[in-house]
Amino acid sequence: MEHFYKLIITYKYLILFPIAVLEGPIVAVFAGFLVKFNQLALVPTYIVLLLGNILPDAFYYGVGHWGGRNVYTQKFIEKFSFIKNNFKFIEKLWREHFKKTLFLSKLAYGLSTPFLISAGLVKIPFLKFISHAIIIDLLDIAFFIFLGITFGKTYNVVASQLDYFAIIVALLFTLFIVIFRYISKRATDEIIKLKN
Repeated sequence: MEHFYKLIITYKYLILFPIAVLEGPIVAVFAGFLVKFNQLALVPTYIVLLLGNILPDAFYYGVGHWGGRNVYTQKFIEKFSFIKNNFKFIEKLWREHFKKTLFLSKLAYGLSTPFLISAGLVKIPFLKFISHAIIIDLLDIAFFIFLGITFGKTYNVVASQLDYFAIIVALLFTLFIVIFRYISKRATDEIIKLKN
């Protein structure tokens, strides 16, 4: 992140926004560090980081929602074979565990993009999706800026720990999916037995 330091100091919020879109929570920690040392102001930084999280959420939802109607978005979706191969199961997760699925998909390293796309694919109402995503973003950006302000001098340590945190969340989310799928299959098998 050090290579972004001079850019942010020079261009401030203009460069902070695209970096926030690309890098996520680590940028919020770094921005908190810069707020602590008066290189950035807290309120504009918070707003820019919030937009840098919300706009990609809306974009990925849109890719999923309109993916079947556009050749380019269809190609983009096809990169995530996990969604294609487990669509019915993912739809069930969104329908039955919307808040948990959204929360975990926003925090899970490597799973965030495909799961946000899948929210659009399963046609979760946009206002429901974006309003909950905004609430999560409001809280997690505040938390990561707070980390940057509080542990500013140990930025490198905090940033490396965030990577581990995101990987752990992704593993827990994967475990949740496996367990949920197993329970669903068992319940379906029991229903079939009862019918026979």
